[in-house]
Amino acid sequence: MTQTLGVLGGMGPVATVDFLKKLISLTDAGCDQGHVPVVVMSDPRSPDRFAAIEGRGPSPDTFRPGVTLRDSNRLLAYTALRHIGRTAIKQSET
Repeated sequence: MTQTLGVLGGMGPVATVDFLKKLISLTDAGCDQGHVPVVVMSDPRSPDRFAAIEGRGPSPDTFRPGVTLRDSNRLLAYTALRHIGRTAIKQSET
């Protein structure tokens, strides 16, 4: 039986999509049904870590993304997933 991959994303929504594209392109699947089953929890409500580091948001000393991450992680765990991947990148400023 194929295991399902859980992805905790959304902290950088573009990073989540990029990760999924890479996962699909690197999977040796002969057909659609040969790909890895994936459940994505995309939750952008985590405090902006870059704003905190750059002094534009919560202080790095009080920056606590753990609550949002914990809740999202619990949702993935509730679905009985065995593997949880995390994605995050800083989007380039245009």
